[in-house]
Amino acid sequence: PHRPALIYEGLRWSYWELSQRVNRAAFSLRERYGIHKGDRVAVVLNNCPEFVVLYLAVTSVGGVFVPLNARLKSQELLPQILKAKPRVLVAGEDTWGELEPILGQLRGVERIFTQGAHGPATEPLEALTEGTEAPQFPLAQLQEEDLSSIIFTSGTTGTPKGVMITHRNVVNTAQACAKVFGSTSWDVDLIMVPLFHVTGLHTQLCKSLYLGSTTVLMREFKAHKALELIERERVTLSISVPTIYWLMLLCPDFPRRDLGSFRTIVYGGAPCPPELIVRLQEAFPGASLINAGGLTEGTSLQYALPPQDALRKAGSVGFPTPCTEAMIVDETGLQLGPGEVGELLLKGAGIARGYWEDPLETAKTFKGGWLHTGDLARVDQEGYLWLMDRKKDMIIRAGENIYSVEVENVLYAFPKTLEAAVVGVPDAIFGEQVKAYVVLKQGELATEGEIRDFCSRHLADYKVPRFVEILREPLPRNPGGKVRKDLLRASPGPCPGPDTRADVVKRPAMILTGQGCDDIERCQ
Repeated sequence: PHRPALIYEGLRWSYWELSQRVNRAAFSLRERYGIHKGDRVAVVLNNCPEFVVLYLAVTSVGGVFVPLNARLKSQELLPQILKAKPRVLVAGEDTWGELEPILGQLRGVERIFTQGAHGPATEPLEALTEGTEAPQFPLAQLQEEDLSSIIFTSGTTGTPKGVMITHRNVVNTAQACAKVFGSTSWDVDLIMVPLFHVTGLHTQLCKSLYLGSTTVLMREFKAHKALELIERERVTLSISVPTIYWLMLLCPDFPRRDLGSFRTIVYGGAPCPPELIVRLQEAFPGASLINAGGLTEGTSLQYALPPQDALRKAGSVGFPTPCTEAMIVDETGLQLGPGEVGELLLKGAGIARGYWEDPLETAKTFKGGWLHTGDLARVDQEGYLWLMDRKKDMIIRAGENIYSVEVENVLYAFPKTLEAAVVGVPDAIFGEQVKAYVVLKQGELATEGEIRDFCSRHLADYKVPRFVEILREPLPRNPGGKVRKDLLRASPGPCPGPDTRADVVKRPAMILTGQGCDDIERCQ
């Protein structure tokens, strides 16, 4: 009970101290505010200790925790709040400004708690989380399939949908992550990503709580601060997009920091260039590098590349995680064999129940026990899984399918590239053309022609970007680190004109099964 549970800025809570705060908040929610099994409690908070306390308190009384993206504006938050129908709403001091204008439209919300200053229609958050000691009381009687949370999707391909995450989903994910990452109770996790996203909440926080290990929480990522925390707290593991690791390596503080404790580096959400993998291996010679990923609809983690294959299979996402199966199918639902590209389907203990109050979308996406991900993927001859594109992001130029990830991998191999993304733009003759957005590393200069010439040495001519736009700002991303390609497509740019360049075996079907499933408790 006295082992460190949560470290945040100047605060350090043991597991006993955390449990006391959770008990007080749970008691208040149930006894003072009448929150019981199935009631929703929505929070609009950036990373903070109160987020952790509320998550555990709400779920322990049987409530359904609804973490909303703290970066959203009023009119983006409103439809999600109305959809979730929470009885209680919690706002941060820095998010209250977006909620205040829509208070009159929040039907069904009975109580609103805020950090810091609060108005006449609200109560201080301390009324929930602080105060006198509360008696210990039995946890709510819950079943595995009861809802733990409703988490809205990131919205990279359309209107966000509320994913129904069960307690079984969360426990399976915590166990699977511990197995895949080789984590133990002695690990120290650094959370650099938002807790309102499944990566921070399930892949990191819930895994740490399951193991009884320590969580170091950052309110927001700053490269110099992350390096300071890794050194001071002897951090052993973290998860983020490749760009974050580039920023850490390029930080002026990096050479003088003692980072020898950092032994597990998990990356995902975007292609990771082999150059970065080599740099990380050189900087952290004893560390395991793991490419991993998943979907909100799968609670977070569904596939991971073993660290010994980080370079040999760079770009692959490896194998399904424990208690997960994967299958590639064509448009008719026929299973495909090695090398053939089709839609990725997932099945297992981490797959969510469906979408909250959306039976039509649930029926379209969750069919026959399989989650239809909308991702295009293939399996190679050795059984490794490769994600090619989102179905909606695939570019079709003159009848040729172009997978944006394939082009992005080449762009990331260009030595001056920090970030890259590829989208299709309309073309009157060819249907679509390839457009690349590139962010250069600090201090680097490059021309569009230089980048296109590099691509032409590594890609078929029809895959080479017709247009290259070099950005001065980072690529737009959702809280999970995935690039918002819808925003890139909507951005102004050159109008595509005619392009005069000339320019297509069935194998045995395969179902991939999660590795190490026998070591996971109650995965069936």
